[in-house]
Amino acid sequence: MSIDLLKMDNLTLDKRYNFLSKEIDQEKLTSYFDDPDIAKAVFADPLIAKTLQDEFNQIRDDRETLRNSIFRLNTDDMVHLPVNLHRIIKNAKRMFEITNRSKTDLKPTDVISKLGECLQNLCVVPGIDKRSDRLLQGANQDSTLLTRIYLKSILNSKNVIMNERLNS
Repeated sequence: MSIDLLKMDNLTLDKRYNFLSKEIDQEKLTSYFDDPDIAKAVFADPLIAKTLQDEFNQIRDDRETLRNSIFRLNTDDMVHLPVNLHRIIKNAKRMFEITNRSKTDLKPTDVISKLGECLQNLCVVPGIDKRSDRLLQGANQDSTLLTRIYLKSILNSKNVIMNERLNS
């Protein structure tokens, strides 16, 4: 599979990942949520706006990491990853009867925090949570970097809510 983020230009990156992009207004955003107050909060609460902007900045940084570190000497963006999220999402949507017109009960900040917890628990070094060895923690971070970037590129708040229409 390929990671689309690698070859994406700034405009496409903004459209796909930025919850606060210029093309989204409160009225349009309200059509995605069961509770219209969630959409209002996205535009009214500066803490939510900062959280969403931080998420977008992290995705932009991840693209630079892909370009300048992981695929620096290789232009082929095809990689083997341990999980096919597109298939899992497709199966979950079919199982829970989620359509492209479904509304969500998720808050963008909840999606970000749950994904953050998931990424924090991602581990390939057994027992790392019981050790305080910096070398082991660094090895775990390095060995899960590509998977973390992939997970963030698919399970970001805008994609989960506006494109996939997932709910709790």
